[in-house]
Amino acid sequence: MKASPCYATMVDEVTDNRTIKHLAICTRYISKDGKVQNGFLTDIELPNAKADNITEAITDELSSRELSIQDMAGFASDGAAVFTGRINGVSKQLKDLNPHLLTHHCRDHRLALACRDSFKQIPLMKKLDQVLEALYKYYKYSCCNTDRLKEIQKAFDQAPLAIKLAKHHRWLSHDQAISSIARSYRSLVVHLESAEIRTDPVGNGLLKNLKDPAMLKAVLLLADVLPHVQKKNRRFVIVV
Repeated sequence: MKASPCYATMVDEVTDNRTIKHLAICTRYISKDGKVQNGFLTDIELPNAKADNITEAITDELSSRELSIQDMAGFASDGAAVFTGRINGVSKQLKDLNPHLLTHHCRDHRLALACRDSFKQIPLMKKLDQVLEALYKYYKYSCCNTDRLKEIQKAFDQAPLAIKLAKHHRWLSHDQAISSIARSYRSLVVHLESAEIRTDPVGNGLLKNLKDPAMLKAVLLLADVLPHVQKKNRRFVIVV
């Protein structure tokens, strides 16, 4: 990497299960034979996730590896304010050190945010989002409901699919959530129509929503569309 005429960094901040902040730094550079290479540089524990601390962690790490900030041609992040803030964001501080630095908001993450924001503008899709979350919790936190659903799936010769979580901050996770519901739709309806569910207000509410023609059309539409969006998403990840 030191032999490369320039390099780029991609960073992401995360909190582990001990509530400790971490900063992961990955790099992209040109090898001696002229090929673009990707590499993992380090994972750093942070005292906090403020822009000043993140910038210091990045510059200290580069300095310890004898990498000049002036050779850093690109910097990418998930677009969070701490990274992209115009006044004191990490990108701004790095550009103060290297005015020629190109900064990017990850295209993969930007696509996810665009899908999420578009989703919120459509009342039916917003309602579907709520149903997906409620359906996931209904089976995730009840072994009885999960076991009964698997029995019905087997009776219909369906693969015993678990209901997936659709995460609000990672909108494209809806692909797996929608797929699991579309493929298990008949089993879900049969289970929610069963005698033991009739006195359950949550189960009855889910059944009503799943049998709503508009809701079913939305599920089937997304089941067709989202796999193609995911392919585009993966293309953004692997493109050089």
